[in-house]
Amino acid sequence: MKNKILNIWIITLIVVLSNVTSIFASYADLTDEEADKQAQEQIKEQEKEHNSTDIKSSDNYLSELEIEGYTLTPEFDKQTLEYSIKEEVKSNEINIKASTSNNKAKINGSGNIKINKDKNEYRIDVTAENGSTRTYIIKLIVANDNSSNNTDENKTLIESNKIEETKEVNTNTIETENSKKEEIAENKESNSNVFIIIGSIIVIILVLLFFIIVILKGKTKGKH
Repeated sequence: MKNKILNIWIITLIVVLSNVTSIFASYADLTDEEADKQAQEQIKEQEKEHNSTDIKSSDNYLSELEIEGYTLTPEFDKQTLEYSIKEEVKSNEINIKASTSNNKAKINGSGNIKINKDKNEYRIDVTAENGSTRTYIIKLIVANDNSSNNTDENKTLIESNKIEETKEVNTNTIETENSKKEEIAENKESNSNVFIIIGSIIVIILVLLFFIIVILKGKTKGKH
């Protein structure tokens, strides 16, 4: 009797364990599937966020800037934000040509711009795809109806341009003088080298003549 009861308990325990194992196995499979789905959804969301941030460029530089018919000072460089022109603007409008480094950036302030007699500064705003803005400034010398009555800003700009031109001339003059001095010094050095070589040759010739004379005298004494 005891053996039967023991067998019944063993069989019952085996059945319970097998059922529990199958339940946990099915639960584990279901959890893996859900985990895979959640992981895939998270990866997709991260890719969307990553792509959305990477696509938006922060490049708000100009690759080109010029005013038709005029010369910018200094020469254009995308890092330089302020420019001026040396010529006096007498027309009613100017044509500002500008291009962006990134084709998704936008420019405001380029094209045909009407000149305001009371305004000397004109700005070109470059807005990157992500919304960041960079501003370039162009200072003009605007001609008034009476050319003898320029504004203070125009006078200041003209004077500053003259100063820059004077500096450029002085710099070029100094460079020319320095190059001339260097050329003269090089000529002197080359001439001195030539003299040294000629002097050395003369000394060698004199020494050879001396030895020849000594040898000839020795031979003459031997004959006598």
